[in-house]
Amino acid sequence: MRFLAWFAIALPALAVAGGKASAFMIYPDRDNPAAMVVLIENATGDRVDFRMLPKPHDAIVQSVQKPGALSFRWTYAREPQEGMAMIGVDEDGFGTIQFEFWGKQLAKGDTLAAAAVMIDAKGVPLHSFFAKAAMDEMAPAGEHRRVALSVERPAAWWQAVGGVIFFTMKYRASQGLDDAESWQAMQRAVGHVTKGVGTEQFAAAGTE
Repeated sequence: MRFLAWFAIALPALAVAGGKASAFMIYPDRDNPAAMVVLIENATGDRVDFRMLPKPHDAIVQSVQKPGALSFRWTYAREPQEGMAMIGVDEDGFGTIQFEFWGKQLAKGDTLAAAAVMIDAKGVPLHSFFAKAAMDEMAPAGEHRRVALSVERPAAWWQAVGGVIFFTMKYRASQGLDDAESWQAMQRAVGHVTKGVGTEQFAAAGTE
């Protein structure tokens, strides 16, 4: 798990509004020290307020941020599998989020999944992205499964986005969930926070 090697210089996140501490950590990417990594540590809803990130990452709307300059990453507990998300929003209001899933020893039929909930400065949900990747075979090292979702909103809508809440999930083949049931399980997990507020968007990934 290459990106976990820089814990020694990681910067712990500050407390979020309302006194609740976030579990994420921030540190430079080992392969590109000019890029920043936000490590998501709480699988059931890690809130990252953009104002807590170093400049220029403290605002979601940017015209100068290079691809990969900021990434959100996580591991699946006690498993040799990892996930990542990158968010990009331009000043015209066109936004994209790309999820990636990878790892070794992926059991046939297992599904790795994640969700990102855009929230305003007060924590009100605005839009939720859901992504998943079915593991149809044992994956060799370095194989990634990718999915990208795009959404266009007025620039003012994006400027009101104050943070993002991440959820990471894994569904095993032994649970017997079909495609629709796995989406429903993801919605239930995220629904504990969103309470049905905001819009939703879904996409699944294949092998690349």
